Amino acid sequence: MRSKLCCYPKTLPIFISMFTVFLLTPAFSATAQDGLLGKSFSDSERGQFRYLWDSVHKSLIFVRDSEQAPSPTIRVYHDTDTPTSIVPLNDFPGAVGVDFWGLSGSPQGGVITAATLAYGNKKLKDLLLTYDQKGKLTKVWDTFPYHLHNLAVDVQSNVYGFGDRSDKSDDDADGDYALIVAYSPQGKVLWESLPRSSFPWGNDMMSGARNNSENQLMVSDRGLFLFVASTEELFHFDLSGKQLGRFPLKNLLAQVVGNSPVAAHVGSLAPTASGSVIGQILVWPKVLPKVLPKDGKGIVNTQMVEVESDFVNWRPLAVSVPGIALGGFLGLGTNGQLVFFAQDAGGRTTLATTYVP
Repeated sequence: MRSKLCCYPKTLPIFISMFTVFLLTPAFSATAQDGLLGKSFSDSERGQFRYLWDSVHKSLIFVRDSEQAPSPTIRVYHDTDTPTSIVPLNDFPGAVGVDFWGLSGSPQGGVITAATLAYGNKKLKDLLLTYDQKGKLTKVWDTFPYHLHNLAVDVQSNVYGFGDRSDKSDDDADGDYALIVAYSPQGKVLWESLPRSSFPWGNDMMSGARNNSENQLMVSDRGLFLFVASTEELFHFDLSGKQLGRFPLKNLLAQVVGNSPVAAHVGSLAPTASGSVIGQILVWPKVLPKVLPKDGKGIVNTQMVEVESDFVNWRPLAVSVPGIALGGFLGLGTNGQLVFFAQDAGGRTTLATTYVP
């Protein structure tokens, strides 16, 4: 089964991105440093689109594909209140549908997406599509035999993809292959890493929400980071593909839960300039009440943590902004602030930032 990009697992109620209750000691609240931070987004827009924040290129990307609308659209905000709207079907005559998988911003303010185009004869094409900041299609790469589920793009426009192969079967050991592929800005394969045999055969590594989490691929100056939801592991690679660390987050989650009758799962993660990884852990009762409150308050809580650069130790973070209800953690902003979807005093959904205390 193919899984699509999402800000949070599809099995979780939408309210987890709106209300969290892990507000501890005050932290310094950063003011907006560009045209995005502090901008409000309507609940209807957020309900229609899946979304992500690109910590490298400081872009907010909304996306809806053929399952959600007759006109699949990518909407990219980059240093301005006016988004770039992209409708890929306009660029591919004959295509009848498109599904977006991994997405990333680009150094020039555009977007790169791994997309599957469907044609009337049921033929599918797995492509990498590059759009500039004006929404113009500038590059098309055919990624066969790879089907890329997650993307990350560095400041040199190198593209990193995590995915499987359409010419291999994951039901049995149908020949080993790499799960991570790195491409140059021109589409040349630079290196491959992380053999499929690193995980049990028959385990669908790419399917939707696993353990109530999603796979995540992230890049920074300190390397490439991959969270694999099915095994709840965090990997660290250098930018030549050498594996530097493999950290089982199950241990961290167990310590977060302790002896409490609750479940904990990984939300969003983001690597820092120092090589550590900051994450939001979602915590809720193992048995949910039969009737959920409409606003979700009191059901789902979160804890912010930092996995240190040694990939052995971790520490809890106390993060809050006075007068702001912090919601879903999105990633890092300018100067390393943490970026959240939040609610202001008027109940509007906005982007908010805070420094780690």
